[in-house]
Amino acid sequence: MMNRLSEKGVFLEEITCSVCSPDGEQICRTFRLDYLRDNVIGKVYSGPVGNVIKRFQNPLASRCPGLFERYQEVGLC
Repeated sequence: MMNRLSEKGVFLEEITCSVCSPDGEQICRTFRLDYLRDNVIGKVYSGPVGNVIKRFQNPLASRCPGLFERYQEVGLC
């Protein structure tokens, strides 16, 4: 979805997640999202989408060609 949106000039800047499982917390840590606070269903994590794309640039390159470059062009990576 992010690849198709970026091809149309639409870019996500932040990702925020409500996490309610240990697996979800691990994913957020892998993405290097910041813990913000607890909420009703678990914990809230957030961070810049560009950081996630940069961290996974190589694995994303074959699945989402041009995604990193488009985010870089608009200054989000």
